[in-house]
Amino acid sequence: MKLTVVIPCYDHGRTVGAVVEAIVPSGLPCLLVDDGSGPATRAALDALAARHSCVTLVRHETNRGKGA
Repeated sequence: MKLTVVIPCYDHGRTVGAVVEAIVPSGLPCLLVDDGSGPATRAALDALAARHSCVTLVRHETNRGKGA
């Protein structure tokens, strides 16, 4: 069985970095789902995805809620 950590994000640019940095040492893949965040969070998520090969970023252009 493969595990992946899924982190839904909506304008949490200042806090999501600490969460991802805590997960990276575990070696688990991390899927960040940007749910229509503003520019600051978008930039933070882009930087995390560029810095860590285990991080994949999926982006919704508008806020669609956690169910989407």
